Amino acid sequence: MMSEDSSQVNEVHSDDNHFFDDEYDFLTNTISYEKLSLVSDAKNVSTEASAATSDQIAMIAILNNLTSQVVRHSTNQEITLENETLKNELVRWKQEIGRLDTQKIKLDLENQVRQEQGLVIQRNQRNDELLKENELLKSNLSAKDKSIEFLKSEKEK
Repeated sequence: MMSEDSSQVNEVHSDDNHFFDDEYDFLTNTISYEKLSLVSDAKNVSTEASAATSDQIAMIAILNNLTSQVVRHSTNQEITLENETLKNELVRWKQEIGRLDTQKIKLDLENQVRQEQGLVIQRNQRNDELLKENELLKSNLSAKDKSIEFLKSEKEK
């Protein structure tokens, strides 16, 4: 059994394409076309044109028509999908615009309230100043009245 294994290991397999060895370029890994065509089992393709029957022409026309219908259907589906996507995006942007408009209105109202609060504060401060001035004028008037009364009483004496 061991001798059989060693004989198998030492076997050299011959290549059926041994005639390529002299034409094979090991550096470029190529074989010349002439050599390959001599060995090739491939049949030559006819270069003569044959006339197509009317049934074949009709079938080709139907095939072309169906192919163009499939292409148009596919294009229509893509356009429909794109339209739906754009419609959804438009709805989203309209909602965003509505949200931003609402936010702007709120901010405008808040700014207006702040301005009016500022005006109220200024008016209240002015009212306080006027009240103080009024009190001062009343005290001055009272003092002048007392002065006049005193002068009248002095004059009468």
